[in-house]
Amino acid sequence: MKKRAITGLVMALVFIPLIIFPELVIPFQILMTIGVIIAGYEMVEMFNKEKPMGNRIKVITILLTLILFIATSFYTTKLEHLNIIGYIGPKFIITVFLIVIITLALLVFKDDFKGNDIGKVILTVFYVGLGASSIVILRVLGLRFITYLFL
Repeated sequence: MKKRAITGLVMALVFIPLIIFPELVIPFQILMTIGVIIAGYEMVEMFNKEKPMGNRIKVITILLTLILFIATSFYTTKLEHLNIIGYIGPKFIITVFLIVIITLALLVFKDDFKGNDIGKVILTVFYVGLGASSIVILRVLGLRFITYLFL
């Protein structure tokens, strides 16, 4: 419990300045990218305890998570560039289509990849990727939105 409290305090000391100061949007996105990789890895390891996944499937899952995060949020650093319908929409649809196709291809080409593994991969990709990109988009929209999220 003490380790979690220390980790939370360190994370707060790192994230609060990145959230408050508008000039630090790009370092915030870089830190969130690192967080997406770590969160994807932790989710894969959580599912790995139940039924071991191969290393290739772990890497593919983490890469798909990172691709979804980058496609939906990485290039929105200013509010003027944030056009969700015209800019993020088409990239999101194409990315989701490719993620589903790649996951279904794993079902066909990997012998030890079963139907319930599809759910694990899809859950990891969308939960981590969209959750982190939503936080980045809220940060770009303004401090009041991200403050409301954490209250």
